[in-house]
Amino acid sequence: MIRRAAEVEGASITEFTVAAAVSHSREVLLDRRLLLIDDLAWAEFHAAQDRPVAAKPALEKLFSGERLMLLVKDARRAMDNAPG
Repeated sequence: MIRRAAEVEGASITEFTVAAAVSHSREVLLDRRLLLIDDLAWAEFHAAQDRPVAAKPALEKLFSGERLMLLVKDARRAMDNAPG
């Protein structure tokens, strides 16, 4: 069945299988948009949001660099070219 479906798609079995796995992975991850947490976890989340922001020089360096922009561009390109 898989071989026939790959032939219909004009793909190798490997290409077809990888595309199917990527498509299913996307569905699984998108299905996890709703996060349910208990009252204690909710209170901890809000407390973390209310804490003052602390400077993180290493993160500032990371996010200000050209390397990050290249990684973002590569990720966007990969998503645009992903099958499915």
